[in-house]
Amino acid sequence: MDDVPAGTNWGDFLDNFTIEAIWYAAAADGVKRPTLVIGNGYDASQEDSYHSFVVPALARGCNAMTYEGPGQPTVRRNDDIGFIPDWEKVLTPVIDELMNRKGCFVDEDRLVLVGVSIGGSLAARAAAFEPRIKALILNGGVWAVYEGYAGQLTPDLKELLAAGKQEEFDEAALPLLESPQDVVEKINVPVLVVDSEFEGFFAGQPEVVKDALGDKATYKFFNGTAGYHVQVEAGQEWNRYQFAWLNKTLG
Repeated sequence: MDDVPAGTNWGDFLDNFTIEAIWYAAAADGVKRPTLVIGNGYDASQEDSYHSFVVPALARGCNAMTYEGPGQPTVRRNDDIGFIPDWEKVLTPVIDELMNRKGCFVDEDRLVLVGVSIGGSLAARAAAFEPRIKALILNGGVWAVYEGYAGQLTPDLKELLAAGKQEEFDEAALPLLESPQDVVEKINVPVLVVDSEFEGFFAGQPEVVKDALGDKATYKFFNGTAGYHVQVEAGQEWNRYQFAWLNKTLG
């Protein structure tokens, strides 16, 4: 468990997977401080939490630690294990190791668990079994992960899913992957359509979308250092533009 950017493999807490975590200390003075334990959701890596959670925590004199469990990037990639519902099997060993390794920095009365996205559901479950957690942040507050996904399915697809008919379900679900071209006329709100000079995945498609939307579309073409897919490594330029557009559009 080291300072950014290195992650440290903590070892096998269960028989079949390994937890990886990153520790961020607000200071090296040995003072016990409030500490945030941060877990993401479906597909974001723990490093994604650095700017959104860790930096603000450090700026306020708090320690932070990120971790990943089954279903999340490192465990899914290294151990090929999907999500498990009993997330306390992940969190309790994480807290054990946190206190064993960095307990001299942690104020035990101000130990906070943060769950991001569907991590809110995982964190809520785990906190019910981990008395050392003193505060819980659920961003968002996810009550039922399954219903969130299954609620988007048609009744016919739900029936196939419940019956365990995987091949039939896959065949019936394929139309959901079709283009929005048949429904684009139903979009009745202002739309920001972004294009990039060096777009490597969907080159040319933003202009098609712009043309289909007509005067509902604002088309923005990024080039140079900001001209890569989703403006990677040009976050400041992208954010300046998108929020300016929102302010102009929504007032």
